[in-house]
Amino acid sequence: MWAAEEWWCRHVTQRELYRQLDAMGRAFKASLPEEWATPEHAERSLRRIADAVPARQPDS
Repeated sequence: MWAAEEWWCRHVTQRELYRQLDAMGRAFKASLPEEWATPEHAERSLRRIADAVPARQPDS
């Protein structure tokens, strides 16, 4: 019985955590400029990240 109760409490706690994280994500996305929601901006951002990763690799 205790195992089921413990599982349920953990499930409910995590569900509330994910609800809060989703709400924070929505609030963050709502605060971003509209031009950041374009595929072109996403592509530029990913390109900058890809270009920066090799530059940060330590010398072997």
